Amino acid sequence: MADDKVTTEHPSYPELQALRDIFTDVCTGTKALRDKSKAYLPAFPKETSDSYAFRCETATLVNYTLKTRDTLCGLVFQKDITFGEDVPTVIQGTETTDGLIENIDNKGNHFNVFARDLFESSFDGSAVILVDAPTAQAADLGEQRQLGIRPYWVAYKASDVINWDYQVNPVSKKTELSLIVLRESKTVRVGQFSRQPQLQYRVFFLNKGRVNWQLWVEVESKKEEKEFTLEQSGFVANQTQIPVAIVGDLCDKPPLMDLTYKNLEHYQTYSDYKSIIHKTCVPLFYSVNLEGDPVAIGGDVWFKCNEGGSIGFAEVSGSSIDKTEKCLENIKQEMAMLGLAMLAEKVQGDTTATEKMLDSIQETSSLQVRATQLKDALELALQFTANYLNEKQGGSIELGCSWAQMALSAQELTALSGLVTEGLMSLESFLWQLQKTGKLPPDVDVEEEMKRIDEEMKANAGVKPVLNAQQNPNEKTGENTPTPTEAIAA
Repeated sequence: MADDKVTTEHPSYPELQALRDIFTDVCTGTKALRDKSKAYLPAFPKETSDSYAFRCETATLVNYTLKTRDTLCGLVFQKDITFGEDVPTVIQGTETTDGLIENIDNKGNHFNVFARDLFESSFDGSAVILVDAPTAQAADLGEQRQLGIRPYWVAYKASDVINWDYQVNPVSKKTELSLIVLRESKTVRVGQFSRQPQLQYRVFFLNKGRVNWQLWVEVESKKEEKEFTLEQSGFVANQTQIPVAIVGDLCDKPPLMDLTYKNLEHYQTYSDYKSIIHKTCVPLFYSVNLEGDPVAIGGDVWFKCNEGGSIGFAEVSGSSIDKTEKCLENIKQEMAMLGLAMLAEKVQGDTTATEKMLDSIQETSSLQVRATQLKDALELALQFTANYLNEKQGGSIELGCSWAQMALSAQELTALSGLVTEGLMSLESFLWQLQKTGKLPPDVDVEEEMKRIDEEMKANAGVKPVLNAQQNPNEKTGENTPTPTEAIAA
């Protein structure tokens, strides 16, 4: 087929990539949004080009999305991952020899560093580990180590997985990955000092029970559309499955998209707020029946007006400023709740075979589910690594956090909402503070945090926060209603 090309994308890829682009731009920050101002900061009807250009150049993002993602990742990686005794020593190492975990990706990154980066990337929707190995052969283990022939891990972001497919194994009836196409970009030399990027696609597919691989490389072409040629191909040794482990599902959307859109709303509203402030703080000189043209404007200038004339300054009353401030506070509250949503408990329904594996957990949260997916992916990658090494099993691991630290009750969520709106704690700190262990982040000092809170309270002294966005305006609270701080203590 003419359209059957290595660059063919999965039907779900374009829609998923559009969402990932938005999430990535917001996480990247202010510059990325300014560079795409037409998409993220639309012009008002009849707005002059100069006014719009000024708004685009001065719009600033308060990056709650990035802060939330980093904080959630920090919750999962409070401590290093630990390895079970069933992990082979060649992988785990011993007291006297280093294992593969010290340099798991063959680029110098430790297993824990690789896992943290991978988990962070999975907030794009998913992330992939390819367990690869050189095709060169060695006579024995000594020569293998001397030549550096060893399995290693390669991480791919969701945006680089352009196509995939699944099939049901005819023997085991297990649903398994049957195709995956990974996009790569490498730098090639075009001179002694010059380099240029080159696209290539790495393909893995099952065919008659064997794992096949191909490498397609970009070639020079006069056509507008890039062309690729099959440069290498072969079979994957010691593997009965495509050696790819996935955190999440390849069709998953970024889990923080609701927060991302709300963050964009805050960005746009804050731009409006700054525009209002600018216009309000610049009085406009006006005159009625002024004799001649004013040559200067100031306190020491004298103007002569004709009969019935007058001069003065027109000032905007600014009655909408407080409403915009309140709107910003409401959006801030909503962002805090959306950021915490991944920690919200979800009541489980009827117990299934899968859920029985987690029978010791009373509730689950989205973050807990994603952490479990990470654990499963890492253990699967360890098994693929063991297969390359002719070891029977890859072993098990334990994340450096407890399940209880990744779930919050409805009461705690309400209390956290109140804390944010009252300005009593930053997003990073209260996410950690309210964990069942009661620990603050390693890099946050209590005294410094209290000083920061005091400074923010003074800076925002003129802005009255919305205490509870879920409470009706005329609703009266009872005398025994606990404060957010009291609710947390309870």
